[in-house]
Amino acid sequence: MRFKTGEQVMMPKVLHGLDPRRYADPLNVDLRRPASRHAAFGDGPHRCPGAGLARMEMRVFLEEWLKRIPEFSIKPGRKPRTSSGQVNGILSLPLVWPA
Repeated sequence: MRFKTGEQVMMPKVLHGLDPRRYADPLNVDLRRPASRHAAFGDGPHRCPGAGLARMEMRVFLEEWLKRIPEFSIKPGRKPRTSSGQVNGILSLPLVWPA
């Protein structure tokens, strides 16, 4: 594929943190990974006004989830389904965990 002079390229935000040259093992979920700059709640001078609340909700959710279900994985043979656009989301996340 060749780009013509003046053509614009749009990168989906969902790809933002997947550069293995910048983020070690980017597809591995590591909750102990050092904080890094990302675009989850906007980037630059204009930020989402709900970013603080969303971070708090995620922190509480993860603390409570991990207390109750510390070991879990994606169901073998299945894949998560996501959507992207102005807002990224998970449509399906088939998880399994020991009973």
